[in-house]
Amino acid sequence: MKNQTFTYLGDGMQGTCLVSADETAQTLSLFHIVATHGACVPPHVHHNEDEAFYILSGTFELQIGERRVTAGPGCSGFGPRGVPHSFVCTSEQGELVVMALPGGFEAFFTELEAFGPLPTPPTSADIERFFGLLGRFGMTPASPLPESTPVEVLVRPNLPGFDAGNHQGYPLILSEETDGALLLLDVKSVYGGGVPRHLHNHEDETFYILEGRFTVERGDETICLGPGECAFGPRGVNHSWHCDSPEGGRLLVYVTPGSNFQAFATTMGREVPANPTALTRLADQFGITML
Repeated sequence: MKNQTFTYLGDGMQGTCLVSADETAQTLSLFHIVATHGACVPPHVHHNEDEAFYILSGTFELQIGERRVTAGPGCSGFGPRGVPHSFVCTSEQGELVVMALPGGFEAFFTELEAFGPLPTPPTSADIERFFGLLGRFGMTPASPLPESTPVEVLVRPNLPGFDAGNHQGYPLILSEETDGALLLLDVKSVYGGGVPRHLHNHEDETFYILEGRFTVERGDETICLGPGECAFGPRGVNHSWHCDSPEGGRLLVYVTPGSNFQAFATTMGREVPANPTALTRLADQFGITML
């Protein structure tokens, strides 16, 4: 599917739908957002979906619940449904990847683009019409935090990862932070490193390339990816990936839901399989079939 581009997602903000709900059986949608200085998403509450944020470049101030944080490249955050959140770009320009769980949020972006900017100043009818748009997609406005709320500096988490020899995974968002909905990993690979053919019975995987080039084999498809490109690996479909760059590469791996695979990765890090047979037996325990 051709990526859907949105030229207006608020003043100074545009984006692209990289993975749509139609491609993931409504499981998730993935977006790349570009914002200029001051571009913001005002405080609001989602009642139908969770959101996960990963900052690619620039700096953003995020409000998640009662916290206000400033974050730069490599930082991530999770905005669960029912909890107010917002963000504003505080650098000249910034980019972030946003995942919505479940998928379908691209339908709101399509209507928002058609709606266009509110006049200045907006009339009560304009505001009522905009609130009606939010309501149709299960969102409500929320109050901003008081200006006196301290601004924390969000840093990249220093969590123990796992070492699979030719690649290493480092958790950015743990399953327990998302009520089991998501595990987000930053994976670094050497040239030729990767994962052989396998399939998951309990989770989907979404791969977003940060650095280098990768090949993803999914069923009968071979997908070549570079920075900013991604692929979806649904449960029950055999797939593999490997790094094609002599200098190595990095990718984000979104695992949805996350709890089962986190338990597998934790066990693998603690009980390093001595050979492929031992790895196959371990994977079987977690519903992962090595092919």
